[in-house]
Amino acid sequence: MLKNCLILECQQKIQRVPYKHICYLQYAQGAITIYLSGDITLSHCEQLKDLENSLPNYFVRINRNVIINLNYLSAYFKVLQKVQMENGKEFDVSRRNTTQLLEKIQPFS
Repeated sequence: MLKNCLILECQQKIQRVPYKHICYLQYAQGAITIYLSGDITLSHCEQLKDLENSLPNYFVRINRNVIINLNYLSAYFKVLQKVQMENGKEFDVSRRNTTQLLEKIQPFS
């Protein structure tokens, strides 16, 4: 049961978040905001790289501050090097992370 969930422990609270509900994670101003389906957000005090190691392989880091769930990816714009999520939010993809993203969204190329 716990293998399907991200366990968030911050201050005096431990919270389980099912991976399938996480759209993307974004680091800003010293905290991670986790965006869930249904326009719900959670704040977390850990570093993004620490959470990245505990996520399944359908999550991919696209730049220094964002990790996306490929199940919520709507489009990848090659020329602009941007992704668009199902909720319409767009993020830049860094050159460093482009190859890894393309390998995961085009596994048979």
